[in-house]
Amino acid sequence: MSRFRALGALLPGAAAGLLLFGCGVVGDPENRPVLRIGENDFTHADFDDFVAARAVVDADAALLSVLLDEFVRERLFLIAADEAGIEVSAMRLAAEMSALERLPEAAAPPEDSAAAVEDGGDAAFRTRVRNRLRIETLLETELLADLEPSDEATRLEYESGLPFYSRPETVSLSELAFDDREEAEAALARLREEPGDRGEAEAGEPGEAESEGTDPDPFLAIGAFRRGDLPEAVAEAAFDLEPGGVTEVVETASGFRIYRVEEKHPGGPLEFDEVEEVVQLTVLRRDADARMARYLADLRARHPVTIHAAHLRFPYVGLLAEP
Repeated sequence: MSRFRALGALLPGAAAGLLLFGCGVVGDPENRPVLRIGENDFTHADFDDFVAARAVVDADAALLSVLLDEFVRERLFLIAADEAGIEVSAMRLAAEMSALERLPEAAAPPEDSAAAVEDGGDAAFRTRVRNRLRIETLLETELLADLEPSDEATRLEYESGLPFYSRPETVSLSELAFDDREEAEAALARLREEPGDRGEAEAGEPGEAESEGTDPDPFLAIGAFRRGDLPEAVAEAAFDLEPGGVTEVVETASGFRIYRVEEKHPGGPLEFDEVEEVVQLTVLRRDADARMARYLADLRARHPVTIHAAHLRFPYVGLLAEP
């Protein structure tokens, strides 16, 4: 028997009740408020439903804290949707439910299939879908509708982010693979003896060498790579060679390799026209994040948020934790 239960058994009913209430263990812990937004309280059961709907399993305190922050944002957005009078028509809700029903099983919500809605009247799932649609409408019509990156902001983003909006230097390679170093070294020596690492067939049409009875090219093309895609030893050798050059024997986890450079493409800035849409999306995302942060800050100012950390089953370390 726990110390609290033993103490309760020794005290008169009213006194025991007061003591246990003061200790915070009276009533169902699932129904104790863990969060207050404005005048509304939310229990651990409310938050557990939110987590379960996202199919989160074995989450640690950090992830649960992130999810609680998301739960707060969702409730604030729903308050804003209420204030803006945003509702979802029965037709739109039915269309969304029908679309979810057609999703492949792996992509569909894990516990809330459309069949369950029809058979069991899963009101919780229907409410979640309705809430998501209301928030989407709020964002589209009230918050982000007029968001448009200016030409000046787009150009400034391009110029300040040139390293990001650049084409990396790449090299196309082919290889010879060996299980034994001596065999690889012998093959490399033969290549060094030949006039030109690529062989005489390079000057003619593909297949010309084979038609004249010469050996086919033993190298196997393996693709184009940036410096960071290759092991350091390979990158140092390959990027210093000109097309047609071969590396020394390189030891890899799967054996020994000789690489030949097929093509090299120098890096450099992409033209603005090549990346304009990507730059615009970057500016849009940044501006949307900034506007969202201001909007949520205003909502929190009008509807104060309080986390009852002592009532949570995990140590809260989220954005709203007290300093």
